[in-house]
Amino acid sequence: MVIVKLIGGLGNQMFQYAAAKALALHTKQELRLDLSGFDDYKLRAFDLHHFNINAKPFRQKSKWIRKLENKLKLTTYYNELSFRFNPEVFSITTKNIQLQGYFQAEDYFITYRNDILNDFKIVSLLKKQTQNLLVEMSKTNAVSIHIRRGDFLTHEVHNTSKEEYYREGMIVIENKIEQPESCIGHPTAMIRAFTLKHQKIKYDTAYEPAEDYDLWVRLSQVGQLHNLQEVLFLYRVHDDQVSITKKEIQRKSPSLSRFNMLSQLDFDYSELEKQAYIKQFSCTERLNYQELKALLKLNKKAIKANNNTYFNQKDFIALLNQFEAESLKQYFVGNKSFNPLMIVQYLSIFKTSNFKLSTQAFLKLMAKSILFYKSK
Repeated sequence: MVIVKLIGGLGNQMFQYAAAKALALHTKQELRLDLSGFDDYKLRAFDLHHFNINAKPFRQKSKWIRKLENKLKLTTYYNELSFRFNPEVFSITTKNIQLQGYFQAEDYFITYRNDILNDFKIVSLLKKQTQNLLVEMSKTNAVSIHIRRGDFLTHEVHNTSKEEYYREGMIVIENKIEQPESCIGHPTAMIRAFTLKHQKIKYDTAYEPAEDYDLWVRLSQVGQLHNLQEVLFLYRVHDDQVSITKKEIQRKSPSLSRFNMLSQLDFDYSELEKQAYIKQFSCTERLNYQELKALLKLNKKAIKANNNTYFNQKDFIALLNQFEAESLKQYFVGNKSFNPLMIVQYLSIFKTSNFKLSTQAFLKLMAKSILFYKSK
């Protein structure tokens, strides 16, 4: 029996399966799939059920039984040491063989190419848009370009952050395939190339790791954006993605982009007003009283300057009021330190803003301020 431990995404699972299937055919043994790796691995799930694969799952034995079988040479436990092809795998002669690794070399399975291609026939029902795409791809020399970002941006081996990485890949494809048509495997958008070139719009690395957000902000200034209402892909969330590992930086970069969009309106602003606006959206720090006053002043200027010329006035006012109220609430309700001056500050803000605390919240503010309350 040949048993392979599956782990990783679909690509990894296909490589692992292909190598194990080739070994099973070579040794004329049954193939089983060890799915125990997915018990605690939440980033990916077992995906080979979408293919014409009939291999049964294998329930892993206890650690002590595995050690005994290994000592008696009843089972060979082969752990891949590198990504290079190791022909010695096909020299294993024990009755049971357990494989663990990635086996990302076609030399493992090229001999049994037709058998494995048959196993990789898709049996799951395809979505309509996928079926339509397959029809279009069948008319051309279709190739795939996978835009890999996230955890591979700073990977010591792959390092996909450089534009050259993709350009070199495209050159390799163009040298091997006549008139290739690229299919980009990435949540993407339809944009006129002329617009990008004419407006000289491209990714600005100064806004890393939120270059895409800044790109959309600048595109919104030259045309209309529209979201398809149909859900066409799933978004994977994991602990190593950029939006988590660089969360603080990513909050500040879009905030600056938002201000750049606001500054398209014709009005003057101070540096304090600008920083208060950016700080409000970054959600990393609570605004102080002077910044709150500057923010209220800036919002009034922006609303007056807009007057339906750039943003929908009703939606624009509602959005600014929403974030304004949140910032004021954080200061007067969520603060960690209170003093009597805060009562005067609230009454002053109350006169110039639509913000109003509930009676209960106002009484709490008065009590905490008089008592110089500080939270632990």
